[in-house]
Amino acid sequence: MTSAIGLAHAGALRRRIAAVLAAAIAPMLVVLVLGASVGVVGVTAANAATSPILVGSANYSVLGGAGVTCTGSTTTTGSVGVSPGTSITGFPSPCTAGGGTHSNDASAIAAQSDSLTAFGTLNQTCDHTYGAQDLTLLSPLGPGVYCSTSSFTLSGNLQLTGTGVWIFKTVSTIITSPGSSVTGGDPCNVWWRVGSSATLDTTTAFIGTIIAQNGVTALETGATLDGRVLALSAGTVTLDDNTISGPTCAAAALIPSTTVTHVIDNATGGAPTGAEVTGASFHDTATVSPTIAAAAGTTVTFSFFTNGTCGGTPASTQTVTVSTPGVVPNSATRGELEPGSYSFEATYNGNATYATSTSLCEPFRVLAATPPPTPPVTTPPVTTPVTPVTTPVTPVTPVTTPVTPVTPVTTPFTTLPGGEIIPLGAPQTGAGGASHAPDGVLVALGGVALIGAFVAMSQAIRRRRVLRTNDGLTDSELGEDA
Repeated sequence: MTSAIGLAHAGALRRRIAAVLAAAIAPMLVVLVLGASVGVVGVTAANAATSPILVGSANYSVLGGAGVTCTGSTTTTGSVGVSPGTSITGFPSPCTAGGGTHSNDASAIAAQSDSLTAFGTLNQTCDHTYGAQDLTLLSPLGPGVYCSTSSFTLSGNLQLTGTGVWIFKTVSTIITSPGSSVTGGDPCNVWWRVGSSATLDTTTAFIGTIIAQNGVTALETGATLDGRVLALSAGTVTLDDNTISGPTCAAAALIPSTTVTHVIDNATGGAPTGAEVTGASFHDTATVSPTIAAAAGTTVTFSFFTNGTCGGTPASTQTVTVSTPGVVPNSATRGELEPGSYSFEATYNGNATYATSTSLCEPFRVLAATPPPTPPVTTPPVTTPVTPVTTPVTPVTPVTTPVTPVTPVTTPFTTLPGGEIIPLGAPQTGAGGASHAPDGVLVALGGVALIGAFVAMSQAIRRRRVLRTNDGLTDSELGEDA
């Protein structure tokens, strides 16, 4: 009996002890399970995080919005820039920027725009959300999106494990302790999206790209960063004896691009119609897709061919540089072309993200100009000048042969009865007893009259001959003298 009672008491005691142990161990098991789940949370992320594609800011180690200030012997492998502010102090001495400095120029403006785009891209769905959280207590972490509604701190080491993308989003700040570190992972795929500012305390060793929206992002003395720090438009960056390298990323496959070209007739501002003639001028245009590929600083090469197939060696090439993102400058004008076939081709030369692409050949023709109609040739009449021939006229010397006047016979006559005429004073004979002139006298008078008539006629004939000889006059022209 006594032994049975003792066994019963012993069983009850064991059950009591087991219950106590179970009650004590249960919380410990819960802690262990929770700890294990926290330790592997990144590996089982519900959403696969993706990295933004940086273009304009890819070559920057430091970018400020309002300004950048550097002291000590800080060195960067990439560019240092500021936009929309203009203040950069400490460069090129005592600090050194491997990629040069850019104060609100086209490159810095493009980098600022690109950083803002990336900041938006990082706003991805959270896999795990915390309040104020020390990331060291969550280490190790696999890929995923980790969010804080307050701020992140880092008191020691955070180890990133696995392969993928890590995004840390905080509404406010991230502040590290001196000597803290982030190790593991791929610096090109570690992103810190900070709603306010970031502070890497002295000798912190950090990785990834920090994009801070406001305030002052500071790298204290001796802090190092394998990545880049980008402050948006209202933010500033201060550096003090830091080393900013990389990030050194595995080569990623380039994103394809497309280039389209269009030839423009300068006279019309439109595409060639095929009716252009000798002397016409043209230029080429190019459009790159996606537009973000034509970032500031990228280049496009135009090739001009003196054939319609873009074959062989181009007659000339011209490389233009993009200054306004997405807008490719036009080629130079090709003018005063002779009749024939020609063509243009445009090649986008790519960058660290986008692959090179060449447009299709763009041919055009120039025709020979139609000459104006040839007017009929009118042969003017040949006028032979007539030289007047002047035949000198030898003046006619008048014949001045003196004409001996015939002395008229003035012997008075009287008429006898019966009609007989006798000179007065002559003896008259007749039936009445009166005498009359003898017949000899009458004959003499008639001869004198004939001689006078003959002389007058001879003079007239001689004068007519002289006129005919000297003046070429005809008988009809001589008139009555003929």
